[in-house]
Amino acid sequence: MRLVTCLFIISLLSLSTQAQDNEWASISFASETEKQAFESASGDYLGVQLAMNGAASQAEIQEWKNQLTAFATTLKEKFSLPERKFLAYVFYQTHKVFLHQYAQETHLADVFSQGKYNCLSASLLYAHLLNELGLGYEFIESPHHIVVLVKGKEQTYLFESTDASNGFVFKPEQVKKRIQSISAVNNPIQSPSLIGTSTSNEYIFTTDETFTIGMKEATGLLFYNQAIVEYNAQKLDASFMTLYKGLYFYSSPRMQEFFQVLVQTINQAPSLGENTRQQLIHKYAQYKAQLK
Repeated sequence: MRLVTCLFIISLLSLSTQAQDNEWASISFASETEKQAFESASGDYLGVQLAMNGAASQAEIQEWKNQLTAFATTLKEKFSLPERKFLAYVFYQTHKVFLHQYAQETHLADVFSQGKYNCLSASLLYAHLLNELGLGYEFIESPHHIVVLVKGKEQTYLFESTDASNGFVFKPEQVKKRIQSISAVNNPIQSPSLIGTSTSNEYIFTTDETFTIGMKEATGLLFYNQAIVEYNAQKLDASFMTLYKGLYFYSSPRMQEFFQVLVQTINQAPSLGENTRQQLIHKYAQYKAQLK
């Protein structure tokens, strides 16, 4: 079966949480850096996001944080511009400096280390910069895409990170139109360029709503995407743990549905070994019990 997620242009190819702080000891982390980021998170979503790929050191993460703060300082030099012109400058200058190559499977760390981005990692970059600038924002999460709504003093603007030429949207009717357009691509037959041609081997997620979310939930989506990548690579135990961590930040309907599909696949995967399979199934049962 071929599984098609309704999120971020990543297909889920089949194989033939609210977690508590004291549970982290039983979680497999990608690195000691990621483990430390989780244990001392206390709202440091940027640290967790940069640590999640497992390759970055504490020193690199701090360097990237400093780089972000320094860049925000240069943006503040244009604060005297009218609001619309200032936000246009923020959008296009950020794209010029950081966002060089689109790639579907990227982490936020890849933005800083390689200039590679997707809609989620780039939207997170913009959101962190808006935080540094003292500007309000929220994410619009659709089944296939994510954009940033910027809450200006005069009006609401939209940052569509994957549109380098016209991604800053300021006309209210165009903002509304963009949101409607990313919300409408729920049917894979209608949008084959995003999620591939629908066939009998595709699993179509039943959840197709559009949600307004914040930084915490967007952090969970990073883990959700990574869990899908690991699932595609037939790394079921890694996928389970990655998704489990993501559910700590965001227990969305799509993530819940994927968790169920993942556990069903694990239950039918003897290659994992009986002990591993039963441990994961037991942890899933514990998680479900916490939701009651």
